[in-house]
Amino acid sequence: MDIRKLGSTRLDRRRLLGNLGLMGAGAVMTACGGNVVGQVGTRPQQAEGDYDGAILNFALNLEYLEAAYYLAAVGRLNELPGYEEGKVLLPDGYTGTDPSTSLYATKFTRSTVTKVTELVGAFADEIAQDELSHVVFLREALAAAGAPVADLPVLNLSSSFVAAATAAASFTDNGLGFDPAAFNPFANDTFFLHGAFIFEDVGVTAYKGAARFISNKDYLEAAAGILAVEAYHAGSIRSFLYTSDSRAENRYGGVDIWTIVRAISDARDSLDGSDDLDQGIVGNSGFDTVQPTVHEGPDGLGANIVPTDANAVAFSRTPLQVAKIVYLSPDAAVSEASFFPEGITIPEGLEDQFAALLDPSFPNNL
Repeated sequence: MDIRKLGSTRLDRRRLLGNLGLMGAGAVMTACGGNVVGQVGTRPQQAEGDYDGAILNFALNLEYLEAAYYLAAVGRLNELPGYEEGKVLLPDGYTGTDPSTSLYATKFTRSTVTKVTELVGAFADEIAQDELSHVVFLREALAAAGAPVADLPVLNLSSSFVAAATAAASFTDNGLGFDPAAFNPFANDTFFLHGAFIFEDVGVTAYKGAARFISNKDYLEAAAGILAVEAYHAGSIRSFLYTSDSRAENRYGGVDIWTIVRAISDARDSLDGSDDLDQGIVGNSGFDTVQPTVHEGPDGLGANIVPTDANAVAFSRTPLQVAKIVYLSPDAAVSEASFFPEGITIPEGLEDQFAALLDPSFPNNL
């Protein structure tokens, strides 16, 4: 898709809602899954207003987060637009900028590399490039349209994961099998995949939620394409985690991966509202030795790689629901432990529009 074409005219409200589907990374959108079913072919009545810049910049903030995570895993963090020391907080001793000493070293030359690490490392390198491309695309599309462009916010990729693991542990009877304080996504394959799982499903539900607002066909096509990429990412991560559990043939460190995934899912559900939308990766049959607490999928199936409703339709989230997850707060309150310890970057002049996106009555308030 030609960025110059997309940005050749002034951003208006309909084009913004078209771009709503570009909200990757931990991103956001429409209300709960059940609300979308039954509204197919309809569009809510909306007041006039220009929210395009706000939505695209909110999307950009979330893409910064996701890109930073994967780039750090492969030692390419310094390629992130706006990166400078202190902008991305990482675990002690890990720079994220040296491909030779990163979790997935260049061409996987470290002596500790296994077949599993090589496979996950190759995937990490690919997804890092995808998310970097999303950041560049959004920045150039905004600039071409004459809209403000959000700077790289301060991102927390260290204590935020400890906080997320601690929250997840509270949703299990026997903990996670390791000290949540030791959860470092750049330490090994297991933790890296769990860290990725925290983000990717949220991005898919965000893109899905945007679909019914898109009226411009060019933006609908772009949104559908990015949604497909995020869904590929999420499905790959869920597949890696599903096949790696210790009950099958453990390859990732002996921890109870299915239970950890379900705990992360339950923790996300506790943040984004009262509806039970999120799902783990194990179905409801075929695993007699599995504790019921890891089951969360369709009856008669062992796997739940693709989380859907009863109609096999993906769920949706609003911007506020996503904000609650990335802030690790049911009140969407900024804290040092959140992924955005200083909040998202709001360009000057878009404060009111951002407030509207994060209003509990979204999208009916637009």
